[in-house]
Amino acid sequence: MDNRHSFLLRLDLPDDADERSIRRAYARELKLIDQENDAAGFQDLREAYDVALMWSRHVAANDMEQAADADSAIAAPPPASAATEPAAHADAAPAQHEAAVDHAAQGGEVFAGFMARCQSLSSERPIIDANVWQRELQASLADERLINILARDIYEHHVAHLLVAGWQPGHEALLVAAIKVFNWDQDRRRVLSLGQAGAVLDAAIDQRTMFELQTDAEQNRQRLLVQRLRELKEPGTRELMNQIDTLETMIARFPDWLALIVSVPAALHWRELNGQIPGWRRKLAFIGRRKPAEASYEKQGSSFNWGWLVFWVILGLARFASHTGSDSGSPPARSAAAVTDAANLIDLGNQQLDQGNNAQAAATYTRAIERNPENDMAYADRALANYQNEDYYQAKRDSEKAVSMNHANPVAYRARGLVAMHEHSYTDALADFTRSIQLDPNNAFTYYQRGLAYEAGHVNAQARNDAEQAIRLQPKINTGAYALIARTHLAGGDKKKAAEQAEALLAAMPDNHYSYLTAARIYHSLGRTDAALATLDRGYKAAPDISLHLLRSELLPRSDVAGRLAAIQKALALNAREPEALRLRMTLEYDTGNYKAAIDTATTALADMSADSQERAAPLMGRGIAYARLGQHAAATADFTAARSALGPNAATAANNICWYLAIREVELSTALNNCNAALTLDPKHVQALDSKGFVLLRMGRYADSVAAYDAALALRPALPHSLYGRGIAQRRLGKRSEGDADIKAALAINNNIAATFAGYGVKQ
Repeated sequence: MDNRHSFLLRLDLPDDADERSIRRAYARELKLIDQENDAAGFQDLREAYDVALMWSRHVAANDMEQAADADSAIAAPPPASAATEPAAHADAAPAQHEAAVDHAAQGGEVFAGFMARCQSLSSERPIIDANVWQRELQASLADERLINILARDIYEHHVAHLLVAGWQPGHEALLVAAIKVFNWDQDRRRVLSLGQAGAVLDAAIDQRTMFELQTDAEQNRQRLLVQRLRELKEPGTRELMNQIDTLETMIARFPDWLALIVSVPAALHWRELNGQIPGWRRKLAFIGRRKPAEASYEKQGSSFNWGWLVFWVILGLARFASHTGSDSGSPPARSAAAVTDAANLIDLGNQQLDQGNNAQAAATYTRAIERNPENDMAYADRALANYQNEDYYQAKRDSEKAVSMNHANPVAYRARGLVAMHEHSYTDALADFTRSIQLDPNNAFTYYQRGLAYEAGHVNAQARNDAEQAIRLQPKINTGAYALIARTHLAGGDKKKAAEQAEALLAAMPDNHYSYLTAARIYHSLGRTDAALATLDRGYKAAPDISLHLLRSELLPRSDVAGRLAAIQKALALNAREPEALRLRMTLEYDTGNYKAAIDTATTALADMSADSQERAAPLMGRGIAYARLGQHAAATADFTAARSALGPNAATAANNICWYLAIREVELSTALNNCNAALTLDPKHVQALDSKGFVLLRMGRYADSVAAYDAALALRPALPHSLYGRGIAQRRLGKRSEGDADIKAALAINNNIAATFAGYGVKQ
């Protein structure tokens, strides 16, 4: 009989598995599940993964405690005794029995029993008495199966996830009981140890305390609204107009707590209904409120007891202090002219952002903030502008500032989610995009971005759902959503459905050249280059654009020099100074060994570019490589340095791009490796830099080091085909053929063209 924990058996892991091994095992098992058709299997795997991570952290913590105990024992050894050895033997058998018990499963079993009892009690009506919930929670804690700390923590973990999974009738009372039973309001470290669910609960506890600091009249008004939101009855027009300000106040002040005690869809439905009320109807139902544009509007209907809030901050209570800003007083009053100027500047910044003038838009938003520093939208919009301008540090600061100023600003969460995606913090990105969608449920862009976050986490069914929702909301705009759906089908092995997305896109947007570009890339990812080229031919007739010729040149095999050149010449006939066409011609000249012509083409491209243009990077790199091939190393180094400076404010990304460009050309590999290491010094979790480093080391024949770099990349993104294929080749060259073949097979299952891509670099199995 195998005495390992059930979650370790599910992941096929040994008893000494560490967190890294658990993550790799999860990625391996995930590839074997059809998430769309085997939801139960996916849920089982996910639960095993979550429990395994918690178990590994407990083991690590216990090891540290034992090490500390051992240090104490060494510092003050007990007197030797003949009874010592027998005692040790006496404890051995129980210890072995303890290891054989699946405490995680026991925690889950106790929770299942708790749910069964509560469902029996609430068969006729919800449990709204916190004392009943408290009694049942304590009864479960008294179960002997929860004597083990891990089992107890797993049970608590389940309760936390039940609360944050979405409000159900009676959960408002369960929340009160759970806070009391588990002491969540007294032990912050305990609640935060519950992961993302704990973070939500922690914020909700603070917000619940803030609610209680308001005046009795304000609390009563909000309690009545909460009770009303739990009812199924639709609100009337007058009721909506009377209650909407109270709802907006609660969303702004207590977003996390409110989501735990009422139905979020119900609250959003009220907002939607309110937005549909025509202006004439509002005038007929005058309810004594001023228009939002008036300066004193924010003070109406709100008598928040700021005196008590200041008193609490002065007392220095740790929980509240950690979630409030540094200012306890009211902000200085702004003139109506300043507020109006800021609003106008935001509108101007939005126009500039739509036109792609990201730096100019960021400067305009800065002027808006100077006119009105209390305008959270200015910070949120500037975060988006900085993100588009690749200034991710400032984008993160601005988005966090906007969120702290207004918890009901969907743009702020959207911007923060984009930064989290850039940082590969996909769980954080999912949380932010979800919050943004709750506040703005009709934003197609956010659904698409959340779909990308789900895809990065290999939750393909959810990724596909979000992409489909983005298409429903904006069927004539988002070509990337079709590509996302195609990738999820391809990841599941369904090439037919993936191909169907290409045709669905062309049917939806037949006069958009981006449709043909995206559809062609979908076909190319399926290994159907002929279909991709035929799609571009259709595009020339239906929606002609220079980009169709450029993509054709890229999709043709490198050996087809005549075909690539013909496509480039057609593009240059439309625009003789098109930077991308010149780059492709430079690449073609380089590939054919005509380095002098490549240098001349790059110089021509650079002549038309401004000194601060990021587009200078590509011709500078191409010219530098040509110089290196001709042995002109000083000129090459100068171009590489200039290219890195031109690549923008993100130094890690710039260094990685230099590394990769040199690696695929097999030029100046030492310089390439130095740039990869520089990128990783700035951002140790830069997946692309880890992948690039793995490829450079593969080129250099340092196969063991290459495998290590690819391991690190795949630990962050387990389904990255480029890293899988590269690691497979490195493994095979180390003589580990079975491991290498497994990686190569997995890479090809994700991307049919990966072998051809590597062959284009001159690297074959």
